[in-house]
Amino acid sequence: MNEKAKLNKLDSVSSALRQLKPMVSKLLQSASLPDLIEAIFEFLNNDFNFKSTGFYFINPKNQKLELLLAHGLSEQERLEAESTAMDRHPGWVIKNKKTYISQSEIAQEGAGFQKRLNLVSRLYSPIIYRNICIGTIGIASDESNAFDENHIAFIEFLCEITAVAYENIMILKEIQESKERMDMAIESLKFGIWDWDFEKNILIWDDYMYSLYDHKKENFNGAYEAFEKTLHPDDIPRVKMELENCFNEKSNFRSEFKILTQNGEVRKISASAKCIYSPNGKILRLVGANWDVTDLRDNEIRLIQASKMSSLGEMSAGIAHEVNNPLCIIKANASRIKTAMSSENFDVEGIIKYINSIDKTVERIVKIIDGLRNFSREASDDSFEMTSLSNIINETLSLCAYRFEVEKVELKINSICDKAQIECRPSQIQQVLVNILSNALDALKDRELKWVEVSTVDLGDFISILITDSGDGIPPAIRNKVLNPFFTTKEIGKGTGLGLSISSGIINSHNGTLIIDETCLNTRFVITLPKNHLK
Repeated sequence: MNEKAKLNKLDSVSSALRQLKPMVSKLLQSASLPDLIEAIFEFLNNDFNFKSTGFYFINPKNQKLELLLAHGLSEQERLEAESTAMDRHPGWVIKNKKTYISQSEIAQEGAGFQKRLNLVSRLYSPIIYRNICIGTIGIASDESNAFDENHIAFIEFLCEITAVAYENIMILKEIQESKERMDMAIESLKFGIWDWDFEKNILIWDDYMYSLYDHKKENFNGAYEAFEKTLHPDDIPRVKMELENCFNEKSNFRSEFKILTQNGEVRKISASAKCIYSPNGKILRLVGANWDVTDLRDNEIRLIQASKMSSLGEMSAGIAHEVNNPLCIIKANASRIKTAMSSENFDVEGIIKYINSIDKTVERIVKIIDGLRNFSREASDDSFEMTSLSNIINETLSLCAYRFEVEKVELKINSICDKAQIECRPSQIQQVLVNILSNALDALKDRELKWVEVSTVDLGDFISILITDSGDGIPPAIRNKVLNPFFTTKEIGKGTGLGLSISSGIINSHNGTLIIDETCLNTRFVITLPKNHLK
């Protein structure tokens, strides 16, 4: 090669090196394999005057070495090069993960297109991705000794950058596929994602949030007030208080509330979010998810009501007895009054005594009916109210008293906190007590020693209700299952296995706990409730 040719070659390499930075940048920004190949060939063919260039790539589906792009070859020559690639130098590079260079002559076994184009100098370098050779970049010239160390170093560097760019493409692909799977999961679960930026004071919703809230993007300005307008008026104060508690206590946010859709439909939404703070403790963002639990809650309500009706069925004889006895008293006193009134000199004071007895008996019936009505009503949408715990317990025991009497189970009332007030839904707490007491009565049916004890313990901000029976405790083998839905130890047709599961759900909704006391020698369930629901 003469001096002028050498200078021209050095100028070409120098020009290529000057383009190295933008070339690397473009390769690394490639979003797909075709984009990557196009970027490589645009660079090689614009800055080098090679007779031919080629990009061989192993198809991951069939492991076939394919010539994805070739410069300087006709389509027929490209197909010929591809069909013989594994038997020629590209295949050698793939197998050995090494650079191959030949600059003097074309071997007899060389491909026909190489001989026709007189591709004397050929240089191939491997593309190594995660320790596997996935392809090779090849360049060829019709001049002998056309390539030097600079060319070799540069093509090897180009292959390394190509491998990095390919890894980026694979990572982007994995991220995209992961996002698609996540989007499908979110869509199937009806999840909406939101991000409340406190520095910018803007609430950002994803597309599904608008669908979830039946809201149009153009009508949502990102302010908290816009979100608040979607809430059911009954729930606005509570949600505000829950958010304030979350910020003050630097805890995560969890809530369940009702919203009003554009057509006035009430939907129930569950929310969970994580607070993100600056190093100095300033809240930066609240990021969370919302999902529709309307159908779930409606089904739960139906199960709860079914459980109540089942309990009422068990207590019906007792209720009838509790009402029938006072009615007999009323009838007897009415008969006495009638007899007394028939006398010319009737005893007014005696008649007044009978009337007072009737009044007290009527009050007793009213109390029974009120307790029955409170127990049977659907209370899931009731507001939490401050209520006397002793009243809840006494009303519950009055509903169950006759069954205790008939089944000859001693009922012990011990240390009830008469002045204790709890913020709750009374009907739901009453249902939990009925479920546990009914289970205790069923469990004691065949025992000789039969008693149930109800007591309370004041724990400051919390209060515990202990229901203990004379049984030997829950066997360890089933202890972790008794609160699960549909688990029952009763014979077929005698129990649904929903009572304790529903009870656990009710207590959880009150931010309390329902547990089995494993330290007790007998069978004991412990209900612990906060005195203030949101505290």
